[in-house]
Amino acid sequence: MARKNLQGVTPPLPGALSALLCALALLASCATSPPAAEPGAEGEFAALDGGGMAYFTLDVPGARPILDLVQFEEIRGGQMAEILDMTDAAAGAVYAAGDGDAGGPPGQEDAALAGRRYLIAARGKYPALRAGFAFTFSPEWKKLKSPAGKRYWYSGREGIALVLDARSALVSNTDPYPRSAAVEIPGAFREFRENAALAGWLCSPSVPLNRFTARLNIPIQIPADLLVFAVYPAGSAGESRLYNARLRLETQSPSQARALAAMFGLARLFAAGADLPPAIAALLANPPESDGAALVLSTGDLEPEAVALLFNMFSVYSK
Repeated sequence: MARKNLQGVTPPLPGALSALLCALALLASCATSPPAAEPGAEGEFAALDGGGMAYFTLDVPGARPILDLVQFEEIRGGQMAEILDMTDAAAGAVYAAGDGDAGGPPGQEDAALAGRRYLIAARGKYPALRAGFAFTFSPEWKKLKSPAGKRYWYSGREGIALVLDARSALVSNTDPYPRSAAVEIPGAFREFRENAALAGWLCSPSVPLNRFTARLNIPIQIPADLLVFAVYPAGSAGESRLYNARLRLETQSPSQARALAAMFGLARLFAAGADLPPAIAALLANPPESDGAALVLSTGDLEPEAVALLFNMFSVYSK
C-alpha cells in the first residue's frame, strides 16, 4: 500500500491503522447485521490483547490535519475523507509475527489461521446494516465463528477480520475476539495521553532507535526499555495547524538517563546551524530532561508534515 504526504515524502500512519481504513473503505463503497460489539466500552484499550510491540490511541478530529496528508492508492480521496468523517477515535496494537491467537476454525483460509499482527478498536458512526447486506451476498466475505463463541466477518483476499455495529468497529488480520491478557499500560502514559491528538508507546525500542541515530550519523546508543510518545495541538500559523510532541525514553537506571541527556545535549550542539529536516530539528529544539530513569524530549512546533515524518522515522531510517 503506497502512502505519501502532500510533499511527496513517504510516511504517516501505522500499518495497523491503514488496515482499518481499508476495511472501512469497503464499507463506504458497498454496504444481516454483524454481531453487535462495543470495543473500548471499558476503556480505550479494553478490546485489545496484551503482549503487543506497540500501542496507540488516536483522536481523529484532533489529528485530522495529519491524517489528511495520507494518500492510499486503493482508496480514492473522497473515500478517505468519508472514512475519517465516520471515525471519531481509535485504539490499536501491533504484535510480533507469529504472536496472538489463530483465527477461524480448521479449513479456513491460511490468513485466518495466522498469528495476530494487529488489532484495532474504533468508535464512530458506521453503515453497519448496509455493510452487512454487502458481506452476506459477497463471495469474498465469510462469517466465521470464534472459539470465544462470537461471529465475525473475514475476507481472505483482503486479509481482514471485522466486527461492526453502528457505533464501533473491531478490525484485525485474524479472529478479533480472543483475549490472552489485559493490556499493561505504562505508568507515564496517562499523563502523556491527556489532551493529545495521538499517543502511545513502543516496547523494546532500542533497535529501531539505534538504527535511526546511526543513519543520521549521531554516535548515540540508546538503551531504552520503553518509548512513550504523544502529539498535542499547538495552535496554528496562518492556515496551518501546528503540533508539538513529547517522547519519554525509559532506561534501566537514572545514570543511563543522565548519560543519554548528556549525549543528546552534545547532539544539539553539533546540530546547531545545520540544515536538518524539520522533524529532526524539532526533536533537538529543546534541552533534554532527566526524570529518574527516564529521558524526556519535547519538540518545538511542528507542521503536520513534520509530525508525519517524525513518527515514521523508524520505517524511513531503519530499512
